[in-house]
Amino acid sequence: MKRSRAMDALHGLDPAGGDPGSPDSPQARRMLASVMAADDGGPPPRSPRRGSAVTFALVAVIAVAAGFGLWKAFGPVLSNHPNRPVGRTAVPTPGPTTGRVGTPLATTAPTEPAAPQMYEVTATVQQFGDEGPEICLGGRTLPLPPSKCGRVPITNWDWDQVKGEQRSPGDPSGNGYPGDIEGDYHLTGTFDGTSFTVTDVGPPRTPPDSADDFTPPCETPTGGWIAPDPSRTGQVDLDKANRLAAHEPDFAGLWVYYVVEPGNDGSSGPNDMVITAAFTGDLERHRQALEQVWGGPLCVVQFDHSQDELTHIQNQLTNTGAKEFGFSFLGDGVDVVHNRVEVDVVFADEAMQAAVDQRYGPGVVVLSPELKPVTATASPSPAATS
Repeated sequence: MKRSRAMDALHGLDPAGGDPGSPDSPQARRMLASVMAADDGGPPPRSPRRGSAVTFALVAVIAVAAGFGLWKAFGPVLSNHPNRPVGRTAVPTPGPTTGRVGTPLATTAPTEPAAPQMYEVTATVQQFGDEGPEICLGGRTLPLPPSKCGRVPITNWDWDQVKGEQRSPGDPSGNGYPGDIEGDYHLTGTFDGTSFTVTDVGPPRTPPDSADDFTPPCETPTGGWIAPDPSRTGQVDLDKANRLAAHEPDFAGLWVYYVVEPGNDGSSGPNDMVITAAFTGDLERHRQALEQVWGGPLCVVQFDHSQDELTHIQNQLTNTGAKEFGFSFLGDGVDVVHNRVEVDVVFADEAMQAAVDQRYGPGVVVLSPELKPVTATASPSPAATS
């Protein structure tokens, strides 16, 4: 049946619009659709189901809220993008081509977990009797057993898989004391803040030369460092200059640089060494005072922190630094050349150094860890594991 004939039939029911027979009424539209479908050989269309649409909207709202809550709680773990959760889509999403609800989008594979940070150290591995093996950091006392060092337990050490260890005899009384073992090795592995897990073992490595550069920070005079008064360049004169400088409240340090190394008997020529004296202010006054007792080459410089100030900070860190900043304390000292306090610790990260900087100021205190971070992951070694 053509649409015109169907419309004529509908108008014939009741030409007035607004009643059930009107072409604009819902009943009329359903009848028209039925007639048209019958004429085309297809089934009549189903009326829309308002209830199912409402239900879908409600489910979508709940799913979106739940998905957002999960992302807020676990986003750093589940997502490699701040706005795109990884894995299954939380709610039905229109497909990329059909646009129909329920067509899944392509998903992103979960990211691989980051490799653990590796650390390395050349140190003594020791084991006392039936205690577990440990790394001894920060120096030791001979003979065995070392009485004082930073002791870090090793989780997977096997003495049968390494060479070069030294063993002390067990208890001669026959009570079964197994004796002590120690050896020096270069270790690579992971550190969880308490214990060390070895992934590679090798022979000990000689650390790089870390000697301070005592070169005077003053510009070298034209013609080199020449003593104005060679008669006052002996050890007695040097001691006088040191005492005079250290007596000043703003004294920041004093050191000697040898232009020419001393002889076998320790003697030096008048031009062979330069004194550098550091203060926090009034440099000209200090220079004139030192020139009265020292006739050799002299360099006077200004530093930010007096030695008394740095010594006070050093004492604080010795007494309370481990508790306040969470590091394992091994030793400390005042670095005169760099005008700072250096603290030897088992381990230190950026957050720990930042906390120290905030407390004392950037560069005033430097944490020097024994466990050094490495950039490449070492291959597992059978010598390390048991």
